[in-house]
Amino acid sequence: MIMKRIKPEHIFTGIIAALLTSFSGMVIIESARDLGLSELQLFSWMSSIYVMGGLISLVLTLKYRMPLIGAHSLATAIYLIPVMQGFSINEMVGGYLIAGLLLLVISQLKFLRDFITSIPNYIIEAMLAGIVVNYILSSILDLSSYVLVLAASVLAYFLVQVYLKNIPGFFGGLAVVFITALFIGFESFEVDQVVFAVAFMEPKIDMVTITVISIPVAVMILSNEVSISLSALKKNGYEVPFQQVVLSSGIGVSIVSMFGGHAAGIGGMSTTICSNAEAGVKSERYKSAVVAGILIVLFGLLAPLMITLMIAIPGELISIIVILTLLGILLSCFKSLMNLKSKASILIMLVSFVISAVNINIYILSAPLLSLIVGTILYAVFLKKTD
Repeated sequence: MIMKRIKPEHIFTGIIAALLTSFSGMVIIESARDLGLSELQLFSWMSSIYVMGGLISLVLTLKYRMPLIGAHSLATAIYLIPVMQGFSINEMVGGYLIAGLLLLVISQLKFLRDFITSIPNYIIEAMLAGIVVNYILSSILDLSSYVLVLAASVLAYFLVQVYLKNIPGFFGGLAVVFITALFIGFESFEVDQVVFAVAFMEPKIDMVTITVISIPVAVMILSNEVSISLSALKKNGYEVPFQQVVLSSGIGVSIVSMFGGHAAGIGGMSTTICSNAEAGVKSERYKSAVVAGILIVLFGLLAPLMITLMIAIPGELISIIVILTLLGILLSCFKSLMNLKSKASILIMLVSFVISAVNINIYILSAPLLSLIVGTILYAVFLKKTD
């Protein structure tokens, strides 16, 4: 019945949201390569987060008749890039599992939700911006022979962003990358596995993984995915089911963690796309989320095939796609940071950014976590009483 009433604008925005969510998987592929994960472990990671994310999208969207798109958390994946190097896959799984359980507890305790959401977004955004800047600069050093392609991709990104406001700039840069790939050729590949593949991974839990992985992952999901998506929904006039959204993210993370997945819940950027006016009249925008949810589930079911095709793209071009994906996060962070008014806030932001960008580590505290801790302490000392 719903499918009969779906209009072109629902299909268009749903496809855009699903594609953006799917191509962000390039960050995961790069991380898996750096960690030396097996093919099955990568398939399991991708299959679990996209199938679960898509199912969460369909269940919540149809229940509440509003665009609530399930996805993995790109911001969390970015946070984990420098953190993963010091842990085994079993320790990562244990960290994700506890993060999911923390979200379940937080969904039931209002004072905990209020405490975590009271951490200023600009501290988290400064930390993310630092990670992205560090990653992009280190990647550019390995792209010396592809500098022109990178420059053309970034230029196309901004041109689309400025002149085609209904389409994310990412797709402009992506078009340049694919045109380049057609000219230089794809890597040879064999399709051994086509459909959904998961492998159970035994979690290993200790205080270090809880401190460095679990708590930050829970905070990242709440402050980036949940907060951004619910803010977008409120802005567009929707009554937001906050507790149910946090609960669904907790359930999603807890389940996918056992298969190597880092997050599965409400996605901030994808929900924002489908809640805007471009998705049609307010009462029918949930249909775009239905389209996106179906496509995300299909991507997850065919994740092994999709990964094989993605890996066929030359490694340097994959790095450029990852940079384009992160560019959106970086611009969003800088846009928010530009709105800071007080000198103290700006100073706190700069301290958090520098710690993260320079990759300062102290004992078990990775640079991203240290950035969050120092920023939050400075905020509590200098600004909280005045807010």
